[in-house]
Amino acid sequence: MSEWFSRIDTLEKVYFACAVFGGVFFGIRLVIQLIGFDSHDAADGVPDVVPDAPQDLHAIGDSDLSFKLLTIQGITAFLMLFGLTGMALKEMQAVGDVQSIAIATGAGCVMTYVQAKFMAMLFKLQASGNLHIGNAVGQEGVVYMTIRAGGSGRAQVSVQGRRKIFDAVSKDREEIKTGERVRVTEVSPGSVLVVERIA
Repeated sequence: MSEWFSRIDTLEKVYFACAVFGGVFFGIRLVIQLIGFDSHDAADGVPDVVPDAPQDLHAIGDSDLSFKLLTIQGITAFLMLFGLTGMALKEMQAVGDVQSIAIATGAGCVMTYVQAKFMAMLFKLQASGNLHIGNAVGQEGVVYMTIRAGGSGRAQVSVQGRRKIFDAVSKDREEIKTGERVRVTEVSPGSVLVVERIA
């Protein structure tokens, strides 16, 4: 390996360094993102519980694409394919140095675009799986923390097949104790459930 590296010219060494650096970091970042430990993507995404508002997932993905082209993931994707393409062209001796740089740059740009589209698709899947709190209206649940008269508490309600705990207030401004069953009548601003006691 060291002997081969010492024999190649400077440009091929640059390609090799880009391929190794880009490939390693691209792979690490991709694995981290796919298993859900990437804080950057969490910030780019949407919260687990979102307000009930019309959402155009296609628009979300497309608007997010231009930003994702400039992420660390995009840069490492570019470096990886830039390096691999450049090395392949140099090995084949198919073109000169200038042409190999141009072709490798084009390949890197294509890779950056493809990975950005891929991440936008993942974002759409994430967004489509979120809880829309408006779907809680009409659902029944249990008071998790006593709702004070004229104040608030917390209620556990099933929304879209998932049991979640939400801030809640009483529709009649009466106290509803922990463990009592309630029904959601509406969702107030701030994603607070308005509930009524089930007789």
